[in-house]
Amino acid sequence: MEDILRSLLRGSSTGKASLQVNMLKTGETIKAFVVLREGETLTAEEVITFCREKLAAYKVPKQVEFMEDLPKSTIGKVLRRKLREMETEKAKKSPLK
Repeated sequence: MEDILRSLLRGSSTGKASLQVNMLKTGETIKAFVVLREGETLTAEEVITFCREKLAAYKVPKQVEFMEDLPKSTIGKVLRRKLREMETEKAKKSPLK
């Protein structure tokens, strides 16, 4: 999934670019975390539409979050655990429990 999104974000059909993309399955929902290069723009709808064209329906993200940076380890790997923790904290604070 991440490779498919990266192809969109590297400048394929939309001319958009991204440094990092990460997918996280939160419960039953797939969420894409996207970090755009400075000066680039992309909408959540563009990401979802592109994924619908390239991925099986169950792999298409339902949510897209744009971030300044992704949490990383000292060697530069994305810390998915931290992303899950962030999502858990957001869910706890959400009034829609």
